[in-house]
Amino acid sequence: MSELVDSRLQIRYFMGNDENGRKQTKTVTYSRVKTSAADEQLLSVATKIAGLSSHPVDGLLRVNTVGLA
Repeated sequence: MSELVDSRLQIRYFMGNDENGRKQTKTVTYSRVKTSAADEQLLSVATKIAGLSSHPVDGLLRVNTVGLA
């Protein structure tokens, strides 16, 4: 039986392109997110946090860790 043991929120920012034209990003991770938080709640919070940055958002992620045994 699997159990959700940890959840993190990641915001990936677009930092520009390097000299070869490859996309450069920076990921900021927020740990200790309540495992009971709904995805919609996390999206709302992530959008507000990302709005404080001067860099455009490249991705918003929820990373869950599930225990298998």
